[in-house]
Amino acid sequence: MDEELTTALNNGDLENVKLYFDGHKDTLSNTALMTIFWKRLLEVNDLGIMKWILSEHDFRNWETENGSSLLHISIEMGSYEIVAEILERYGVSEKRDKDGFTGLHEGVFRGNRKIVVELLTRGFFVDATDSDLHTPLHWAVHRNDFEIAFVLVYWGANVNARDKTGQSPLHFACLNGNGKLIDLLVKGGADVKMKDNLGQTPSLKLLGVMGRLSQEEAEEIQKSLKGHSSKGKNNLCIGKDVVIVIVLIQTLLMCGLNLRMKAWAWIVILGYIFVVEVLNVVLFVKNPGRVVPPDAREMEEYLLEGELGVVCVVCKLIRPPRSKHCGVCGHCVTRFDHHCGWIGNDVGAGNHALFLLFLLLFMVGDGVAIALLIACFIVTAKNISVGRAFAVNWSSFVSLPALVFGFVFPAQLLMQHMVAGAHNLTTNEMMNAQRYERFWDNGRFTNPHDRGCCANLRELFCACCLPRTLHPTTRHNEDGHELMGREEGLPDE
Repeated sequence: MDEELTTALNNGDLENVKLYFDGHKDTLSNTALMTIFWKRLLEVNDLGIMKWILSEHDFRNWETENGSSLLHISIEMGSYEIVAEILERYGVSEKRDKDGFTGLHEGVFRGNRKIVVELLTRGFFVDATDSDLHTPLHWAVHRNDFEIAFVLVYWGANVNARDKTGQSPLHFACLNGNGKLIDLLVKGGADVKMKDNLGQTPSLKLLGVMGRLSQEEAEEIQKSLKGHSSKGKNNLCIGKDVVIVIVLIQTLLMCGLNLRMKAWAWIVILGYIFVVEVLNVVLFVKNPGRVVPPDAREMEEYLLEGELGVVCVVCKLIRPPRSKHCGVCGHCVTRFDHHCGWIGNDVGAGNHALFLLFLLLFMVGDGVAIALLIACFIVTAKNISVGRAFAVNWSSFVSLPALVFGFVFPAQLLMQHMVAGAHNLTTNEMMNAQRYERFWDNGRFTNPHDRGCCANLRELFCACCLPRTLHPTTRHNEDGHELMGREEGLPDE
């Protein structure tokens, strides 16, 4: 390239650039010279000169000797502003180079997440294939680029796409022994049993790299390959406590008849049974605090440069602090505590207080039933022998173990939740504290959420008021977790 033009580009001298092209119009038709010119212009990243030359000349169909378009070169040089300007002027173009690369392939290959998101936002086909049928996701996984792979899966990339050899991105991830990518792809719906053209599954690919993985890494990968439930399996399991409920009702009714209780006592018993069952139904249908997705445009802007550690690839949202994705229900839940099979729902910010009330009522009801059963036996034993009293009330005593379980189990759960709540901890955090860095300071356990017993319990019982969405401008640490004082972020899944 002429020294005159080089000097003008280095100095950002638009007038001299104009003068040069006015006097050297043949340069525009010289592919080799224009390729050098574009790369030098992209190196200095002068948007003013770029806008002028694009406005004066149409480079829509221009390409280098290897078939790369101006967009390909701009992506290769990593100039986001100029890529955006080209897209604004020429729109989406799926033009391919000699390797079959589209602009999206090039962006993924160069590892430029910001450009990749811009291309996807503009409408580039996420599952475009190159000459070897590799999709952008294949290339992201091949390069061990978790961030870009995450963005592509979030955007709906086909995680089961096959290349010419029949391999899916999961085959590539297993061949690399990358646990994070394997977990991401399986959560995104990858088929762990898919075979390539040689009949090999991803697990077989993994065997070849097991030797270089630690035992912990290998165990985590094997756990991921067993599969995740992203669609949810929240079937109608409201009757899991039906046995104890039936026993409780039968005991209350029978003891009431034997003790010849008055009308007000019957009203109390029947009212209690009604309240417990209604509460059970409410807990089954009530929203436990599912996280609300942000605005689509805000989410796109966040994916450009935001930390991905707080983004759920399954629910396609940003998780607030202490939320977690439930693999059973298939939702992210604010202040996630646990999934409860008894109520057939998650326990979280939206229903935690009601769940504790349910435990209390269940415990009290079973305690009253046990007391009535003993009272009924005593009253019967006064009139007849103890042996005959056992014979008369044998059915009630058969149900005694279920009643004791129905008292002890809720009592133990209630105590556990109250103790955890007094320290501002959830069941999930208590069980998995060793996994969450925010609880450890130089090897010593610390609780960043503890604000004193009263404040902690107030937060527990008013948890339904917690925000259920996370604005993309929220500040995060390097792990992608929101910074809240001493809080270092969300639990990893």
